[in-house]
Amino acid sequence: TTIGKDSSVAAGKNGKSETLSGKEYEGAYIGATADETVFMVSAGIAAGGSAGVNGAVNTLVTSDDIYIDVTDTNLSAAEDLELEAIGNTHVVNVAGGLGAGGGAAAGASVVTQVMDKSVSIRADEGSLIAENGDVKIHAGAKDDLRVAAVNGGVGGSAAVAVGTIVNIVKNKISSFIGGIIKGKNVTVEAKEDLKNKTGVGAVAVGGAAAVVPAVSVNYLEGKTAAKLLSDTEIKTGSLKVNAESKENVTTNVIGAGASGMMA
Repeated sequence: TTIGKDSSVAAGKNGKSETLSGKEYEGAYIGATADETVFMVSAGIAAGGSAGVNGAVNTLVTSDDIYIDVTDTNLSAAEDLELEAIGNTHVVNVAGGLGAGGGAAAGASVVTQVMDKSVSIRADEGSLIAENGDVKIHAGAKDDLRVAAVNGGVGGSAAVAVGTIVNIVKNKISSFIGGIIKGKNVTVEAKEDLKNKTGVGAVAVGGAAAVVPAVSVNYLEGKTAAKLLSDTEIKTGSLKVNAESKENVTTNVIGAGASGMMA
């Protein structure tokens, strides 16, 4: 959401706005939102008299830019004035496989996931005025990521089962506010809430040899910032500036092999 340079927007006392959650209130509201739900499942099964080879591969790449920019803009409301940018992502990404062969069995389940997200609000070189209410600035993201790679192999002589996850998450959440700000209460927030659960499992059974590499790589990079810029002039009874990041990361890796000679 962008409001052009030198713009002025006003909301009267009896004007009503509807927020993203459906709640109505008197005042002015500007919002930008993205809500993604991704469900990916792939499976491979192979069986052969002499050999069975299977593979299951999932690749997911997302890039989101959710923003509100009201630079050089004068915003005023008789009551509350709220700017809200929200980016939510829900992902279930599963790859599984099973291979069986009288002589040899081999399989690989691979999940590669790259997520790059920016959620931002910038209000500078203008004014945010709530004559009889509060000024609320909120940029936030909630991510719930569940990723799994599972593979099994059974071979009369040898079996190889590979499970691999490469998971990269980059989040940047920011609220940058400047200019003239006036309200009974002023709140500037940037919040990130990330839940990341990954699981890798590999099982191989071979008469002579069983090989079970199971690997999970997670790279999480987050930047969360709430900032009052150098030109800020605030008139308020209460000021709250808050940047908050929560990360809940769980990884389970299990590999099991059995053979008559080597595992």
